[in-house]
Amino acid sequence: MIQLDRILHDLKELSPTELDVVYRYIMQHRQPTSFWLIPGEDLKAIQTIMQPVYAQSAHMTDEEIDTIIDETLDEVRRVNLQ
Repeated sequence: MIQLDRILHDLKELSPTELDVVYRYIMQHRQPTSFWLIPGEDLKAIQTIMQPVYAQSAHMTDEEIDTIIDETLDEVRRVNLQ
């Protein structure tokens, strides 16, 4: 555990550029996972693009949203079966 404490301490001393290098190294060497890692700047772009949808769905109930999702999935499945 002492080594981990030392690593964490040393990480705090790194510049943003150096931290980015460490992050990329970890991402290249970690085990594959089932979720996506999206950089923060991309999340902001997605939020901006999706803002009209957020505004449009703000008044909808969870049930209405679930129904639309189910209908969309059914349509995608129909298209993929053709």
